[in-house]
Amino acid sequence: MRILDPPIDPARIAEFTRKGYWRETTGNDALEEWARRNPRRLALADGRVRLDFAEYHRRAERLAAHFVGLGLGCDDVVAIQLPNWSEFAVAVAAASLAGIPYCQFHSDFRAREVAFILGFTRASALILPRRFRRFDHLDMLAGLRAGLPDLKHVMVVGEEVPERFFDLRRFLDASGGPAPNRAALRRRRPRANELCRTAFTSGTTGDPKAVLHLHNTTNCAARFVNESHRIGPESVLLTFLPVGLNWGLINVLQGVFAGCIIVLQDVFDAEHTLGLIEREHVTHFCCAPAHLVSLLNVPDLARFDLSSLQLITTGGASCPIEIIR
Repeated sequence: MRILDPPIDPARIAEFTRKGYWRETTGNDALEEWARRNPRRLALADGRVRLDFAEYHRRAERLAAHFVGLGLGCDDVVAIQLPNWSEFAVAVAAASLAGIPYCQFHSDFRAREVAFILGFTRASALILPRRFRRFDHLDMLAGLRAGLPDLKHVMVVGEEVPERFFDLRRFLDASGGPAPNRAALRRRRPRANELCRTAFTSGTTGDPKAVLHLHNTTNCAARFVNESHRIGPESVLLTFLPVGLNWGLINVLQGVFAGCIIVLQDVFDAEHTLGLIEREHVTHFCCAPAHLVSLLNVPDLARFDLSSLQLITTGGASCPIEIIR
């Protein structure tokens, strides 16, 4: 790997495999299985599209084939800076299908953090929004590009994408086209104990710290939470925590392993969140205590039907007992 081949203790692998924590399969196998078993079941919903498992898998395969066509491989890194949009989930799945490590990072990161992350990983490809929260990401990238000699491919998601950039949303929305070479993609599939991604910390005490994750170290967390929170195919997870950070990413992967619905909200708004819970019959969501305070402070809270909720997970800060009650 270009970043680092993480040393793996064979005894640790054997122990965790024997205990059932680690497996030989990856998220690729889970997504493929749900697309085969329940292709028309809703998998992803954001503010723009609703994708069933068959379409989720189709888009991931097409993008994986595109990565391969660009010449990207296991020695490259795909950097993903996207909000809570369906394209994020597809990009993560596509990188995994193509056997390419990825690094995801917060859509609110600006020039200093972005330059550090792209430079540290020597990312070959970057997927970013055209604009988000009234911020022009392409303008930011233009000021950084000269200092990023390894960055060869930029893919943009959003409206009014300049012609010189690859319009990822248009590519994914398109139907038809040549079918991906599934046999070729299968040969590139990573093993469960190979490098999956580089996770970056928030950088609150300096530069963000890079944490290397295997497929197993990433995926076991999603499976553990699904098991302990009783999340299964009938569950509906609402995700407004940023997918560019680890908790949001794990939420997305939980949907792949459970075969359930992930509802993505790109900008938290308490009243809108309550409406999503009612409309989508949300069963689970994760949040910070401040989100709970905002939800409880919505006027006339009782007008929303929240009876579908089964479990709320909160963390990241101390939560007053009064809020929990």
